[in-house]
Amino acid sequence: MTRPLPLAAVLAALTLAAPAAAQGLLAGNRTDCAVTAGGDIAESEIKVICGIPPDKVVAMMQLVASPVAADRDRAVQMIAVLLPEDARLQATAVASFLTTLGEKDVPPERLNDSLAEIAGRFLELQDQVFAFRADDPKVQALTDRAASTLAAASPDLDAADCDLKAARALMRTKREALQQAAADAQREEAAIARQQALVAASRLDRVAAADLYLQAADLLPPTDTEVRWSDTLTAANLLTNQGEERGDNAALVRAIDLYREALSQVSRSEVPSDWATTQMNLGTALQTLGARESGTARLEEAVAAYRAALEERTRERVPLDWARTQMNLGNALQTLGLRDLGPARLEQAVAAYRAVLQEMTRERVPLDWAMTQNNLGTALAALGERESSTASLEEAGARLTGR
Repeated sequence: MTRPLPLAAVLAALTLAAPAAAQGLLAGNRTDCAVTAGGDIAESEIKVICGIPPDKVVAMMQLVASPVAADRDRAVQMIAVLLPEDARLQATAVASFLTTLGEKDVPPERLNDSLAEIAGRFLELQDQVFAFRADDPKVQALTDRAASTLAAASPDLDAADCDLKAARALMRTKREALQQAAADAQREEAAIARQQALVAASRLDRVAAADLYLQAADLLPPTDTEVRWSDTLTAANLLTNQGEERGDNAALVRAIDLYREALSQVSRSEVPSDWATTQMNLGTALQTLGARESGTARLEEAVAAYRAALEERTRERVPLDWARTQMNLGNALQTLGLRDLGPARLEQAVAAYRAVLQEMTRERVPLDWAMTQNNLGTALAALGERESSTASLEEAGARLTGR
């Protein structure tokens, strides 16, 4: 903080600057208190800041901060004398700038630069507020009032800021209303795109229907994450059906990509069931495509997807969904096991099928029970062919014959 000078010394220091000597000392007639381009202001072309010689800024600042009203009035009078004739700023405005310097505890070596900065910013503020034009008459009225406040002999920044805050609040309300209207229009167009998708699906044109669902997803506002996930998942499901029924591997590849995109759109922590459904459907597309390929990479990915789904589709939460996922896992493992000379994958498939039978009982779902028995029998038979004992083969025969 700058050390205060005795008031007498302040007044003496200020009277050293003759009014006539202060006139027109802004180089190049720059009488708007513009900020210097950089460096020490004492080395710049500007010899006077807002009419005040740099070596008098501290003294004038202390005089303006005096608790005696007469001292402050005298400071304003002195500033008025010092100001160039064509200066845009009035003495009371410059006095307020000096008050700001004192309140902000500006280091002594920065006082001159800071005074020029305050004045430059204030003039820029005046220019922008005066030039501003709004379509909304209420907003314009508020900014006009702020402009008048800033143009007053004693500009009130707090009052101007209050009007600008009110103007901004009105504009924010208007902007939010426009954004809401745009979002509603996006949702409505997306709904129509889904209707078009259903037209295409009714013609069994699944690829076109999938494209329309994706268009619907793209139309949605960013906040509609769950609906976007649903549209993406539906598109992927349509492509999976196309791939399964028509042997369209390209559709399956697209479906796999879309399922992975859907996984990025759904939060496991917030909607674990949706996340698990996406993993399950991804596994189905991977398994279908993997069964048609000579390699095992897709099938391994399918196994990983099913196991991920089982982390959320637990037997305690959703017993039948757990059992269906176990069935799909068993099928993928069995396909892998038939391509592998070792017994490990087939043993895992057998374990998965046995798990299914814990929930898919003959009494509850007889057809699913029968299918599981058949799949278990097939896996046991393949496993038995690789074992030295006949236990697996004997059990396979019993499962397949229903004994």
